[in-house]
Amino acid sequence: MLKTYSPYKDSLSGKERGNRMLFSALLSVVFAASIIAPGAVVSQVSTKVASVTPSSAAPKIPVTLRVALHQGETIEKVYLAYRAFGSGDYTRVEMDIVGNTAAATLPAQAVLPPFVEYYIVLLNRGGWLESYPLGEGVDPFETPPGKTLQLRVGIEGESDTQIVFLSPDPEVRVSPADALISVSLLRADSLVVKRATQILLDGADITAGAVMSDDIIVIAPENTGVTIRPGPHRLTVRLFNREGRLHRSASITFTVTGASVSMAEPTDAWRYTTSIQLESRHEEIGSMGTWYNRGSILFAGSGGDWRFNGNAFVTSDEKANRQPQNRYYASVESPWLRVGYGDAYPSFPNLIMSGKRVRGLISTVRLDWFGVDLALGKTSRDIEGALLQTIGRDTLGAAQQADPSAAYAPINDTTWGKFSYGTFSRSLFVVRPSFGSGEFWQFGFTWLKSKDDVGSIRYGVRPQENIVLGTDFVARFDERRIEISGQGAFSAFNSDISSGTFTDADIDSLFEDESKRNEAREVRDILSKFITVNENLTPLSLKKLATAACDASLTLNYFDNALKFAYLFRGSDYSSLGQTFLRKDIQGITVTDRIRLAENRVFATAGIEMLKDNTSKSKIATTSFTNFNIAVSYFPDTEYPSATLGYGLFSSKNYLDGKAVYA
Repeated sequence: MLKTYSPYKDSLSGKERGNRMLFSALLSVVFAASIIAPGAVVSQVSTKVASVTPSSAAPKIPVTLRVALHQGETIEKVYLAYRAFGSGDYTRVEMDIVGNTAAATLPAQAVLPPFVEYYIVLLNRGGWLESYPLGEGVDPFETPPGKTLQLRVGIEGESDTQIVFLSPDPEVRVSPADALISVSLLRADSLVVKRATQILLDGADITAGAVMSDDIIVIAPENTGVTIRPGPHRLTVRLFNREGRLHRSASITFTVTGASVSMAEPTDAWRYTTSIQLESRHEEIGSMGTWYNRGSILFAGSGGDWRFNGNAFVTSDEKANRQPQNRYYASVESPWLRVGYGDAYPSFPNLIMSGKRVRGLISTVRLDWFGVDLALGKTSRDIEGALLQTIGRDTLGAAQQADPSAAYAPINDTTWGKFSYGTFSRSLFVVRPSFGSGEFWQFGFTWLKSKDDVGSIRYGVRPQENIVLGTDFVARFDERRIEISGQGAFSAFNSDISSGTFTDADIDSLFEDESKRNEAREVRDILSKFITVNENLTPLSLKKLATAACDASLTLNYFDNALKFAYLFRGSDYSSLGQTFLRKDIQGITVTDRIRLAENRVFATAGIEMLKDNTSKSKIATTSFTNFNIAVSYFPDTEYPSATLGYGLFSSKNYLDGKAVYA
């Protein structure tokens, strides 16, 4: 591992600036009308993005956004920045690129009416960032585009309109002779593979006995060998998309008249689908020609209670000096177990891990009252740096002035080298045991450890290490009308582990004050069992826990009204290598109210967010952020367009006296 130096190494660490007062307000009125049908979002002509799909979604159901790219081989990474209505902060996740398509899944808790606001950020191979829609700022993460995209979210009650149960009716009592199962998929969108629909009765797969005619699925139990005995039963229909992933799911319960209770007998029929795609393209620009070769295979199969999924994508863009462009993943799933290996985006409490691609083992065990989620693998592979130039010691200053952004390090007593930065191999381990099914309550603990392999490359700088310990809970009461949830986490982050854990002598040389020496020794003795402890570790004192973070919320659902109160705190030094886009140094409250009117045709939403920074009291002033949003949506019959009228006010103040001078 090589230590490098730059004459401008501190140029990014800005000093506190006074003598100013900042007040900014953004007022926007948005009116949008769209046909209620899935489609592509096309906001403007772009040389990088062809389209984004879908344009609408059902509430509280995960939805996958797909970005069609022009010449995806020129794009290194694609990011999705999104925020629910009423939120002032964008959540950022990395999208998975396969060929000319980038995809990312929005979690259920983010898909709320009337819409989700989002934009796309593209990183090309030259290191330049570009947003879609186009913005004016150099860094779209810091300065979002003035015009963003919107994913329309339907109102509550539209969630399962793609699946219509014709027979039996929900909660009905039927005789064994009348227990005919009939389902309509007429309203299923274009992403659904109707032939892959799965029908479960009391958890048993009875799809093999289904007869499909156009958009109608009918199952006559007496023709399938399945006996529906008297008692209550649960019927579930699951729709899958073209990649074999769950797209929609809906369930009803009904009772077969009689004295006893029994379950349906399962079927062991094996069903599977396979898709193979191959592409070869040659491009000539001037006198230079380039071949682009790609291939992909998708597999999905099921038998009884087990499902098998696999996919692989191979491209000629795979290079040793880039992060992996090839993708693969295979998994086995059952009602209580999921085990997969390959490239995946595991989901854990979002303070700890979200939107991070891991290549490795992903598994979940779910029992009635206990569960374990685990992810073990690598988030980046090693890419070796390179020695670009040897420089004499007396000409080093001139070389640094000519290229101040490069890395420089001594080779011997008389010679220095100019290097390109390499990338360390980074491992990650996350485990979350939990108690409770989650239907009514759940309590979990999460442990994350991520570390760069110092010996994985020769020319590298500042290898890092991180541990996070967190807990989360959710409790639901009164038929899920009341929900209380929260999560908290504590992190320790070392920005440079190359020198190893420091000794007592190192501590004495670094700190003059005896009390600070004792604090450093206390931290080292506690944390050195889990992480490298030196002067680059945060925290080095346990008195001020600037590396803590927490969220808590209360949701009330009564009288067609959803009222949510939320509190958040993010310490200024909180860090998780599994969640690299989390906003830090912020605390405050958010109140959001959503109400349905006029037989669910009118949906009104209002929200206010009051936040402030300077959580560690280390700045000369505290900035307050106030965001207010209100919107009214009208959803007429499906053959007419919907309309949304919205108003937003965003302001920030730091209350500094413009005439004062701060040292």
